[in-house]
This record gives sequence, C-alpha cells and structure tokens, in this order.
Amino acid sequence: MNQRVTELGLTSAQSHILHYICRNSGSVHQKDVERKFDLTHATVSGIIDRLESKGFLRRARDRADGRLIALCATDKALEYEDTVHKYILESEAQMLRGFTEEEEAALRGYLGRMLENLGFDPQQNCCKKEAHPC
Repeated sequence: MNQRVTELGLTSAQSHILHYICRNSGSVHQKDVERKFDLTHATVSGIIDRLESKGFLRRARDRADGRLIALCATDKALEYEDTVHKYILESEAQMLRGFTEEEEAALRGYLGRMLENLGFDPQQNCCKKEAHPC
C-alpha cells in the first residue's frame, strides 16, 4: 500500500485517514479519527497536520457546534479519493488472492473474533468503550 500511495505524496496511514475523511467530509472531527483507527491524539494530530500542509484537508469550525473543529477534504483530496480507494481495494484483493469465498469469509470471521478478543468492535472498527479508553 505504501508503494502505491507514495506516488500521491501519502503514506498508507495518511491515505486510509484521508479516505475516511473524504467519505465522511463535513462530519469528521479529530476524535472520530482517533476512535476509528484507535490512534492517540498526538499521532492523529501529526497526520492531520501533514495532510493539511500537503493541501489534502483543512480545518473548519463545526457548523452545528462552534467549539469543535471539523476536518474537511479539499478539492485535491477529492481528486485523489478514487485513486486511494482503488489502491485500498487492490491491496485487499492482493492479500486475498487464491482464497475461495468460503475461506475469505472464514478468515474475516477469525480476524473479527481476534479483534474482539483485543477489545475492538469490528463492526464499528473502533475499540469498545468498556475494554479500552478511546
């Protein structure tokens, strides 16, 4: 994934976060990103700073709650979104190459159960509140 997104000036982590923001633009706050990817405030802050300096996103006051800062995808980010999404799908397809549908379903089930054992909710792609202080 890193090899593919390097040509866009992104890292794998930046591309996944940018993809998430593009898909939810206007309603994403830093705390949402921290929860979604189970990253610390400092880590997400750094990634957001870099994405902003590269022109992929901007911060704006939330319209519903002026105390919050929304993360908004720029036109540049939206131009890259289809390519980033394509790279994500290609990476997933590469990892699953040679698996039957049944094996893929079983693998996803096993991985989901492993995440639950670690305190994550695979359906929400976030840590469970009672298991880990997000």
